Amino acid sequence: PGGSPGGAASPAGLSGSATIASCSSPASPATSSGGSAPPEEVQRNLKALSKRSSTTRAKALGALAGAFTDLAGPGGEAPPAALEACLGPFTAAFRRAALDNSHAVRAQLGGALEALARALGRKMAPALRGLMPPLWLAANDPNGEVSRAHQRALDAIFGEGAPKRHKALCKLQSAILAQLVRDLGSS
Repeated sequence: PGGSPGGAASPAGLSGSATIASCSSPASPATSSGGSAPPEEVQRNLKALSKRSSTTRAKALGALAGAFTDLAGPGGEAPPAALEACLGPFTAAFRRAALDNSHAVRAQLGGALEALARALGRKMAPALRGLMPPLWLAANDPNGEVSRAHQRALDAIFGEGAPKRHKALCKLQSAILAQLVRDLGSS
């Protein structure tokens, strides 16, 4: 359960210290439209996703899921601006972590996305174009645990009903296929 052998970078590019840390900096364009930065706990866990150890990455994703749930608060009130500020940096991290070699990391990633989707509700819409290609691939992962985690995330985003999901998939099918071609071409 460590990083890649021999100190080589993983194919997902997750072993560089600047890969995910840069997307959580306060000056990053990935912050929300309000210009606020994600809370420190979220930034710290996003930075931990760049560590070599798959155990560390999985724990960081578990902590992110908890942080998103805590930021949402009890009840169903409107999500705070701090939670909305997490969307951009998390989307960038999601795109990279969805290709992680560790199935435990990919499964935790689905749980973190589910927690964020349940907390944000419809405010997830701006990130769907960036999330759907890796999310769709992860929802069809050969590992059953990973697939179920991402199916739950899809349910959290679109609800249990198929019409909204079908409409989004039809609208974003070219982006999903383009990502698939890029991923297959780089392997």
